[in-house]
Amino acid sequence: MPLISASMDNINPGTKIGEYICQTQLGSGSFGVVHVWRHHKSGQVLALKKCRFGTDISLSDQHREQWRQEVDILQRLEHPNVVKSMPVPKDLWCLEDELPLMCMEFCSGGDLRKVLNMPTNCCGLPQAEIMAIISDLASALGFLHNRRIIHRDLKPENVVLQPSHKRTIYKLIDLGYAKELGQSSLALSFVGTLQYIAPELFLSQEYTKSVDYWSLGFLSHEIMTGRRPFLPNLSPAQWMEHVQKKSRRDICVHQCEETDEIRFEEHLFPENSLTLSLADDFEGWLRSLLEWSPIQRGKNENGEIAIFKDLGDILAKTRIRVVCVDRGGNKLDYVVKAITKGKDIQTWLERDTGIRVGSQLNLMPNGKEIQPEDGVISLYENGEHPRVLYCYSTEIGLSVSEKIQKIKIILPKTVESCLQNPRKEVSLPMQKSIHSHAHFFCSQENKQSLDFDQGLKVLILYLLIRIKGINNTFNQIEQRKERTLSKLELFHESLTHDKEKYKEQSKKEVHITSAQIYESWNNSERDLSSFFEEINAKFQEIKIKLAEVNPMTAAIQKIPKQRPEDLQVFVKKSIQGLEDLRRIPIEGRKEKDTVLDVAQNAVRCLKQRDRNLQEHFNKKDTLMQALGKIRSAHMNLEALSSNLDLFTSQLSKSQRKRQSDLWKLLAAALQQQKGQPISPSSGNSMTFPQHQSQSQQQQQKEAMLYSENQALRAQLQEYMKSQYQ
Repeated sequence: MPLISASMDNINPGTKIGEYICQTQLGSGSFGVVHVWRHHKSGQVLALKKCRFGTDISLSDQHREQWRQEVDILQRLEHPNVVKSMPVPKDLWCLEDELPLMCMEFCSGGDLRKVLNMPTNCCGLPQAEIMAIISDLASALGFLHNRRIIHRDLKPENVVLQPSHKRTIYKLIDLGYAKELGQSSLALSFVGTLQYIAPELFLSQEYTKSVDYWSLGFLSHEIMTGRRPFLPNLSPAQWMEHVQKKSRRDICVHQCEETDEIRFEEHLFPENSLTLSLADDFEGWLRSLLEWSPIQRGKNENGEIAIFKDLGDILAKTRIRVVCVDRGGNKLDYVVKAITKGKDIQTWLERDTGIRVGSQLNLMPNGKEIQPEDGVISLYENGEHPRVLYCYSTEIGLSVSEKIQKIKIILPKTVESCLQNPRKEVSLPMQKSIHSHAHFFCSQENKQSLDFDQGLKVLILYLLIRIKGINNTFNQIEQRKERTLSKLELFHESLTHDKEKYKEQSKKEVHITSAQIYESWNNSERDLSSFFEEINAKFQEIKIKLAEVNPMTAAIQKIPKQRPEDLQVFVKKSIQGLEDLRRIPIEGRKEKDTVLDVAQNAVRCLKQRDRNLQEHFNKKDTLMQALGKIRSAHMNLEALSSNLDLFTSQLSKSQRKRQSDLWKLLAAALQQQKGQPISPSSGNSMTFPQHQSQSQQQQQKEAMLYSENQALRAQLQEYMKSQYQ
């Protein structure tokens, strides 16, 4: 194979060298151009970066040294968030000249700038992506800094995406400006991309690794909001004049497009995807990263570098997002700890939504109800991701229109101004802001609509679980009732037998009687029979009610099949408007123009929103009516179960009392046998014929007592044997 010239002009897509075929050119970095090569047999894909300076004239000694330094640094680094260096395949050695080639893994997801330029990300990326990007980049920077290496050119173009089976991995590339620090930890050279470099770099002052903190803060703010934090429409020389005046708490400086006023902000722009607690945590973290003073930047109150630890703490927190289907909003979330219980969540929800604790129904995505004493974290340990809690108000009395009014419309200020005066002409930057914020508004409304729809599905799942549980409970109670009836019948049978034997011995010449005991037996039998009749009547009543509840299963399952119109149509139209604005060539752009189409789309979105909410609350009211019947049936079953427990207890008590009464009678008989007087309070008596002598009467009395005692003892033993079998 002829030797291929080292000139990059000879490399085009389709060029074949040995077993490798050039797929495409990725672009140019600080010093080189990158091509993607694929091994046509194994399918291996790699990225090959070659110094782009073609002649000795254009390649200075400094450039040569920087190139060698980049290759050297990359070959010594191995970290999952730094692009991996690979040996140059032998087939491609021919491309190498006096300067080494740089062979790297190929990251197929493109770079972060491409992601940020997508219209859907005009107001920042989704929360999960933001957390992943910041986590990966902070990990990479921490790794470099621990090896005394400053990147100095951290920007979206130098972050590439590598898809994996779990999530996208974000990696740092282009170490062309990276510098290894000496013992002093200070450097003095001007490098990096102007918009992202720290002030001390721009001002050619001595700097440390804190310049990377500034760039990380810049990039983080941009992926959170879609905008760089400091006057993005101005050059660094212009915005630095204003930014150096900001306080430590300020994380954003922007210019009001209507008044040209420079405003300093302590918080993120509200048009972002972050939940409330995470946004609050990230704001505190950004204040440290975007500190003007390089000496204080990235440090805590004790002067220690804390940004990596603080970020780890932020990302390690367990957060539960709340979907309140009666109040709206999709940013409410809570940080929960091991000690957080369901009752804590209830208290917070009452504070933040106005729904009283007693009127809350809080469900997990699987339909499980969160109880006051439940440990919240333990409920989500089985992989319920993302962690979401659905909150419902069980209050009654409000009309559907009143419920709709409780769901606030959160309009970005630019969109609100546009709706008030849709024919007003605004500048091109203002048009971009209005289009972006209108897209954010439509997206949030669509997300809320989808959350509400899912919330109804979770409620349906909960109701079906409750109905199934009620039927299981009813079947268990029915079995208990039948067993209790068998015990009652046995009690009646044994009591009837005892009463018959009692009457038989009471008619004999020598006998023992107690009117009080006999009457208590009759009362006990009557009370138990009456109580069980009440239980059985209540059981039949509940059975009839369940016959009304069970058909609701089929009716409930049909409710969500007719979903309201998806608001996605308005989201797509807002994206289209933004894309159309971006496609207008520079020469065709007007200095000012109206955004009437944005206002029209927003109004249509609001009207459809109200129609969706009308249907949403109609469905929810139907489900809440079903919940009322289910709860009523459940309470009746609980009462019935309690009555069965009470009846069983009384039955057992009556059995024990009757056994005790029998033993009392036996004790009385034994006392008579020994010639001991019987207590008058017992109500017992023995009678004998008057014509017998006292001696005869005593002999007969002893014989009768012995015989009767033997009979009573046998009778008691037989009864006890029957009770315990």
